[in-house]
Amino acid sequence: MNLRELKKLKKKEKELLRRLSKIKKDEKRELSELKEEVNEINKELEEITKKIRILEGVSEEEAKNPIKKFWEYLKKDTWDSWFVSLVLIALLIKFIFFPTLSILTGSSLPLVVVESCSLYHETSFNEWWDKNAVWYESKGIEKQNFEDYPFKDGMNKGDIIILWNHSPPEIGDIIVFNSQTKHPLIHRVISLSPLATKGDHNSDQLSIETNIDKSALIGKSIVKIPLVGWAKLIFFEPFRAQQDRGLCK
Repeated sequence: MNLRELKKLKKKEKELLRRLSKIKKDEKRELSELKEEVNEINKELEEITKKIRILEGVSEEEAKNPIKKFWEYLKKDTWDSWFVSLVLIALLIKFIFFPTLSILTGSSLPLVVVESCSLYHETSFNEWWDKNAVWYESKGIEKQNFEDYPFKDGMNKGDIIILWNHSPPEIGDIIVFNSQTKHPLIHRVISLSPLATKGDHNSDQLSIETNIDKSALIGKSIVKIPLVGWAKLIFFEPFRAQQDRGLCK
């Protein structure tokens, strides 16, 4: 390689190094400018977000707290917030309320809706007793006995009852038990040996309730909430047999 060519290459190398240095300086300057621009945009965005929260009535503390933010959403009067609220209520009832109540009461079915009129008293207790006295007295149950029974005035279709299964039933208790019917039966205990029941409104016992296996017992009624169960029954009434629809008479 001659001297002239060497000088030429060195000159070119120097020029390339100069250009590279300039590019790096420009890159550094542009990055700095871009960083400043990003910071300015972020600052402006924060100010706008703050103003939006103030106009929407949401404090900065609520905005940072997702639980409070979600609660505010549920309180909104919109169809989607209503739908989400209903889903949450259903989940809470199914997975928290009912399991907890089941543990407390000892019953696999702690809340039951009375779906028939088999415990209905269409008249005052005295009138009802005069009409049914012969049947009960033949079983050794006197009027004064019945007057001391829980829910002596019976139950109406649509009542909700809370069951208790931590203690055995006594004569006069209204119990819920599994039977050969589609749904559990809700009738009053008239004998313990064998365990037997009868609906207050029925003229006689059903064959399936004259000797009830104690393993079929779901619980005895301890609380009655009148007619609230119609909120559920009303949706199923059109699918019931004609004679089973409507209020008790």
